[in-house]
Amino acid sequence: ILLMVVIFGAGFFEELVFRGFVFNSLRERFRGENAMLFFKNRHLADYAAVSLSALIFAVVHMTPTAIPGIFVLGFVLGELYRRTGSLIPSMLMHAGNNFIAVLILLNSMS
Repeated sequence: ILLMVVIFGAGFFEELVFRGFVFNSLRERFRGENAMLFFKNRHLADYAAVSLSALIFAVVHMTPTAIPGIFVLGFVLGELYRRTGSLIPSMLMHAGNNFIAVLILLNSMS
């Protein structure tokens, strides 16, 4: 049961927080009327929101050596969400990533 919570629950919750809330809040902020001149372009605003939400995602995991890899995962998950407009694909991909991480961890313990 604990493995299922780690694999699916964490991915579900983190996608709600980082893509559903953080990314959307940043995108709204960067696209808003008071946005910096640079972000008047919708695409640049979206890429900035994807990048910053991915950086926050990586830093919150509090593993300094893993920040680059987690940032890349966060960027891919953010881009997947941005392109599909649905959290379901990023949740499934996140769960798949967690599943692989758990398999590697369990294999290294045996």
